[in-house]
Amino acid sequence: MNCSFCGKPVAEGQRFCQNCGAEIKWPEPQPVQQPGYNQGYQQPGYNAGGQQPGYNAGYQQSGYNAGYQQPGYNQGYQQPGYGARTADQGGAIGDNSNLIDVYKYVMKNYANFNGRARRREYWLFYLANILVQTALYVLSGVFGGLAVAGDSGFLSAISVIFTGLTSIYALAILVPSLAISWRRMHDIGKSGGYIFMSLIPLAGPIIVLVALCTDSQAEANQYGPCPKARR
Repeated sequence: MNCSFCGKPVAEGQRFCQNCGAEIKWPEPQPVQQPGYNQGYQQPGYNAGGQQPGYNAGYQQSGYNAGYQQPGYNQGYQQPGYGARTADQGGAIGDNSNLIDVYKYVMKNYANFNGRARRREYWLFYLANILVQTALYVLSGVFGGLAVAGDSGFLSAISVIFTGLTSIYALAILVPSLAISWRRMHDIGKSGGYIFMSLIPLAGPIIVLVALCTDSQAEANQYGPCPKARR
């Protein structure tokens, strides 16, 4: 090797040039890699990270989904066809449907006279209507009493508003109430017009009440599948 400053030859291992005194920078030795081995000492026939061929990343066997989940099962190990339904799943009322779910579902299907309605759907909607109408009646009466006691025209106007809302609501639920009663009759295998038997004096309302309390037909009928069949 020659000095980079004066060009004179320099003996191997010498740090300074004997001619000009300049410091000699020798190249660093390269690491020796043994033949027959890949970089990083990775054995041939194996993937990076010591992974055997024929296996997915993370030592996951072929034929299994991520997270060691067997095919044929839904996420969370839930078997297909099972699981609690709500009012918006499957087009029917589930066992875990609450009062609000049922009320919203029935009002969305306010003019639907086809299909079937199980007991839970009918009676929860009936209960929701009683609660709404009772609240409107109570508010109308409270503001009316306060208006009389305080001789307030403002409170009297509020009482009139609630009285009007009570009448409007009673008219608004006529069609949804008739539709769900119609579907309830379908659920026990009867025609929807069976509900009009309630117009018969004395015995009519009792007959219809018994029909409304009757459980669903377990099998499909001419009006559709049993709403309790899928859970």
